[in-house]
Amino acid sequence: MENTSSRENIVVGKRMHMAIALALAVTFAGCRTPESEPTNGKNLSPPTENQEGQDFQLLSSTDTAQTTESPEQRGKPEAKAAPNEKMKPQGPYRLNVGDVLEISVLDEPSMTREVTIIPDGTLAYLLVGEIPAAGKTISELRDNLTKALSEFFVSPYVSVLTKEINLPQEEVKNVKILGALKNPGIYTWHEGDRLLDALTVAGGLLYTQTELGTRTTANLKASYISRDGKSLDVDFYNLIQLGDMTQNVPIQPNDFIYIASAEESNVIVMGEVEKPRIIPYTRNLNLIEALSICGGFTREAFRSRIVILRTKKDRTKYVEVDVDDLLRGKDIANLTLKGGDIVFVPEQPLSTYSRYAGFLSEIAQLVLDAYSVREAVMFPKLDRGKQP
Repeated sequence: MENTSSRENIVVGKRMHMAIALALAVTFAGCRTPESEPTNGKNLSPPTENQEGQDFQLLSSTDTAQTTESPEQRGKPEAKAAPNEKMKPQGPYRLNVGDVLEISVLDEPSMTREVTIIPDGTLAYLLVGEIPAAGKTISELRDNLTKALSEFFVSPYVSVLTKEINLPQEEVKNVKILGALKNPGIYTWHEGDRLLDALTVAGGLLYTQTELGTRTTANLKASYISRDGKSLDVDFYNLIQLGDMTQNVPIQPNDFIYIASAEESNVIVMGEVEKPRIIPYTRNLNLIEALSICGGFTREAFRSRIVILRTKKDRTKYVEVDVDDLLRGKDIANLTLKGGDIVFVPEQPLSTYSRYAGFLSEIAQLVLDAYSVREAVMFPKLDRGKQP
C-alpha cells in the first residue's frame, strides 16, 4: 500500500511540474509580440535551417556591397540631388501687365471687384481710381490701397488675391541681315554669336552664273555693320576672302548687317576695246584685269591715253593712265580700280583721218570698177582671129 501511495505522489508531482512548466511557457509566449521583436535584424531564438540560409544570403549581399566600395567612397556623405533651379523661390512675386486681381474690403461686399493691370502698369479700383501696380508685390499694393481707402473707411481691411498671373516672356533679341545673301531677314540673336555665325544663318553670299563663270553678287568692300547708328570698322573682304579672323567680331542685339550688291557699284569699260561691258565690282580689280575681261584693245586704241573717271562725293576725278607705263612697272598707284569707275579707251589721233582715207580709197576703187564695166559694155573687144 505504501508503494502504491508513493507512486501516486510521484505521478501527481510530475503532473504538477508539467502544469507549472506549461503555464510558464504560455506566459512567456504571450509576452513576445511582433512589436517586441528586435529591430536590428538579429533573432534571439535559435534559427531553423531555412532561417539560417536566409540570414546567410542577406549577410553575403551586405558584405558584397561593402567590399565593392572604394576607399575614397568610405566615410563620404551620400550625395543629394540638386534641386531644380527653376523650382527655387525667386522672392516675392511682382505683378505684371495682364495680371488679374480680386480686391475686396472686409464687411464691404460692394467693394469686391476683379481688376486687370493694363499696359501702362496701372489698375483702376473703386473710389481710388488709377493706381500703379506693375512691379509691386501683393503686400505693397495692399498697403497702397489701404492708405488710399482710409479716406473713405475707418481702418479698412483690404484683401488682394491673384486670379490670373501673366508671367513676362523673355524678350526676343534680333539681328537684321540684308543684302546680297541667299536668305536675308531678321534672325534671333544668341549669346556669343559672331559675324560669320550671322552670315551662315542667312545662307551665305549670293552667287550667280555668268560667261566668266560663277561669281558672287556681293560687294564685300562696301558691306558694313551698323550698331546704334554708327558703322563698325569691319573688313568683310579680308574676313571672307582672306580668312582674317580678327574681323569676325561679336554681334549684339539690334545690329544691322548689310552686304552690298555688286550691281550697285560696277566698273564700266567702254571705247576701243573688243568687248565693252559692265563689270560687277565684287572684289579688288586692277585696270589690266578689267581690260583683259573686255578682250583687250582694238587696232585703233590709244593705249597711252586711257581715261578713268571716278566720282566721289559729287565730284568727278579725271585720271589718265598709260598702259605701256603700267606694263613697264610705272604708275602703280593708278592701277587699282574702285566701284563706280568708268574706263574709257580713246582711239588714236590719226585713226580718224586714216579711216576717212580708207573710205575714199574704197570709193575711188568703186568708181574705177564702174568705168571698167562701162567701157567693157560700150566698147566690147571683138575677136578677130584668123578665118579657116
